[in-house]
Amino acid sequence: MTKWKKIVVRLRPLILLALIFVAWEAVVVVLNIPGFKLPRPSSIFSFMVENAQYLLHHTGLTVTEAVLGFLLAMGVSIPIAIGIVFSKNLEVTVFPLVVVVNVLPKIALVPVFIVWFGTGVSMKVLIVFLIAFFPLLVNTVLGLRDVDPDLVDIARSMGASTRQIFTKIRIPHSVPYLFTGMRIAIVLSVVGAIIAEFVAGTTGIGWLIIEGKAMFNTPQMFAALFSAAIVGIVLFRIVVLMERKLMPWRIREEATLGTY
Repeated sequence: MTKWKKIVVRLRPLILLALIFVAWEAVVVVLNIPGFKLPRPSSIFSFMVENAQYLLHHTGLTVTEAVLGFLLAMGVSIPIAIGIVFSKNLEVTVFPLVVVVNVLPKIALVPVFIVWFGTGVSMKVLIVFLIAFFPLLVNTVLGLRDVDPDLVDIARSMGASTRQIFTKIRIPHSVPYLFTGMRIAIVLSVVGAIIAEFVAGTTGIGWLIIEGKAMFNTPQMFAALFSAAIVGIVLFRIVVLMERKLMPWRIREEATLGTY
């Protein structure tokens, strides 16, 4: 694939998005749809430019909550995943509880967390943690376990210890699985932060949406949604770039999830 073809492939999503915005603008104008029901994209972008500092402030708070919760989930899920792989008793004891917590609707836990932790950043970080924890745990466990048994047997026959097998075989093999979990978890982290802000927040992207709804300021609501989408894409892209940096052999030319 030539350089120009690669550029065209990468620009396809942007071209499609531009066409959607053009069609959106035309439909609103032709059908004379009221702005409080469906604002024109030009109105939304004008609002974003005029209120850039306001949007950046609240978006930055949501990013902080999402990243802190994501990092906390990584710090807790990886050691537990290692314990589950090496201890059948821990797996039987802990994993069912993890599944139970995961199936609980996180928005239903927000009122409980408000009673326990208040409405500050810590409550929102914990909601993000609960949402990001499960995909990180499951993918790490899968990566640590999905090792060729013959490779492990060969290593043992050559005198490798359990620690050496873990550090030299299991950990390198689990890294792609971990990054898969990270891709999922980082996007869900943004969702978790916004959910917490919906229920109990006076800041952040979620609050901007609630405030816009209360004031019938539809451009603000869409501007907040666009901000959330941008944040999700940027954080996802950062994880992809980290994966490429650590595992350059996984770079693929074809346009697949995570390569845009």
